[in-house]
Amino acid sequence: VKVKSVFVDGIPSNWTDDNVKQNFGRFGEIERTIFARDIASAKRKDFAFVNFVNPESASACVEACQELELLDEDRKVI
Repeated sequence: VKVKSVFVDGIPSNWTDDNVKQNFGRFGEIERTIFARDIASAKRKDFAFVNFVNPESASACVEACQELELLDEDRKVI
């Protein structure tokens, strides 16, 4: 099964689509980012789904993220 969507946990609350593209765009073209929200409060949660244009980019992202650390204001995110 080839998937194009990657679950990313630990996304900083101040990140935008641009931050996601900066950090994950190196794996391939990103179609869209879906930030999870709490249904009751509409507050953003700390995870997102990054949808790539092709499955090979998603696979490359999953492989590389095994070793990836994201930093937000000097704290480790992933």
